[in-house]
Amino acid sequence: LDTQGSRDMARLNAFMGGIAWYKLIPSGLGGMRTLITGGGSSVSSSSYVAAAAAADGTLMVAYLPPAHRGTITVDMSAMSGSAQARWFDPTNGTYMEIGAGLANAGLRVFTTPGNNSAGGKDWLLVLHTASASVRSPPGNRRPIP
Repeated sequence: LDTQGSRDMARLNAFMGGIAWYKLIPSGLGGMRTLITGGGSSVSSSSYVAAAAAADGTLMVAYLPPAHRGTITVDMSAMSGSAQARWFDPTNGTYMEIGAGLANAGLRVFTTPGNNSAGGKDWLLVLHTASASVRSPPGNRRPIP
């Protein structure tokens, strides 16, 4: 069980277990607004930024794949209140705090923190309000460099 694949699945399980994934509606589908308004690419592109949010505005998640370059612009009005923003590194399961108290209005530009712990470019952007249940495993936080 000590293989890269099993470690990846353990991190994925911990991430999904820490968010209300069952509430997420993909951007632009099922009545959900377009969440990524800039830098998201097109669905058929390897640089496409997939995003989803809870209809109640408590949670938003966006995956920036390794092929993505540059910033993304997020429609913050999808959030129901001020939000906390964090980057999740899918290669080691840690979070990096971006900021708290982000306004739930207008557009906000986000830039990844560079390479992840494995040297790749993929990251998950996680936005949530205080009323959302988002858990971080103990010891899985590190400051922004």
